[in-house]
Amino acid sequence: SDVYVGLFAFRYGFVPEENNPEGLSITELEYREAVHCGLEVIILVASPEAADIPAQHIDEVRARINRLRGELEKKHVVDSFTNKDVAA
Repeated sequence: SDVYVGLFAFRYGFVPEENNPEGLSITELEYREAVHCGLEVIILVASPEAADIPAQHIDEVRARINRLRGELEKKHVVDSFTNKDVAA
């Protein structure tokens, strides 16, 4: 692949225990590998006003996803979306 497209909402995702000393999620590991490989990176994040995201898809402890989202917004041009059908 020549391009990495990352979609980030309010869940950090699965964190594998094996061979993962930093305790990163699969999603964050994929993002970091894409950057390491020099791929073009396109980032979309769910807007805080996203009304179409069910409560069961929002992590109760948001520290990790908030940290990652903040990093993405500082390092890349980020676009946001408010629901599954429309990118802002």
